Formats: sequence, structure tokens, C-alpha cells
Amino acid sequence: MDVEKTIEFILGQEARAEARLEKAMERMDRADKRMDRADKRADRADKRLDRLERVVAQTNRVVMGLVRYGVSLRSDVRRHDKAILRIEAAVANLAESQQRTDDRLNALIRLVDRTDPEKWQILVPFRTTALESDNLLVSLPRIAGFPL
Repeated sequence: MDVEKTIEFILGQEARAEARLEKAMERMDRADKRMDRADKRADRADKRLDRLERVVAQTNRVVMGLVRYGVSLRSDVRRHDKAILRIEAAVANLAESQQRTDDRLNALIRLVDRTDPEKWQILVPFRTTALESDNLLVSLPRIAGFPL
């Protein structure tokens, strides 16, 4: 009878061990499924990381292009600033020259205003054709738009 109890004990132990093994296998299957899901998540994360790396690389290329363009633009702005300064100086010189011309023209107008209108007739060379040359009598007040 001891043998029967021992066999029963061994069979009971084996049944319990088999049940524990079954539960362990189920836990292992669940763990494998979790691991598979984790692997899929890791794969998706790797793909996202790869995309982000490509985007960052592309962004870096664009930024470097913009930096080069900015340096070129800064150079152009400096060149244009110098050109504007030269133009401003030329315009100032032109304004001074125009003022001197206006002053001289005003002096001439005052001089003409003080002269006798009868003396304003002058001969102006006038060519009617390439072969023919005549002189045309013109009155200055009519040319200049002055009333007689």
C-alpha cells in the first residue's frame, strides 16, 4: 500500500506539475504575444525615427541653402547700400548743378526782360533740304512763348 500511495502521490505531483506547466505555457504564450506587439511598436518607432532623420537631413539642407542665400543677400544689400549712397551723392550734385543753372537762367530772363523787344529778332539757320540752305527770320518772343 505504500507503493500505491507513493504512486498516487507521484501521479498527483505530476498532474499538478503538468497544470503548472500548462499555466506557465499560457503565460509564455501571452508573453510572446506581448513581445510581438512590442517588436511591432519598436519597428514602427524605428520607421518614424528614420522618417524624422530624413526630414531633419532635408531641413538641414534647406537651412544651409538659406544661410548661403542670406550671406549672398547680405552682400547684395551692402552693395546696394553703397550704390544708393553714390546715387544720393550724384543726385545732390545734380541738384546743386540744377540750382546753378536755374540761377543763371533767371539772370538771363531778367536781362532779356530789360531789353527792347524790337531787338529780339534774330536769324536762325534753317535747312529745308540736304542741298538747300536758307535762313529763317524768327521772333524770339514767339519761340519762347512771350507775348508781344
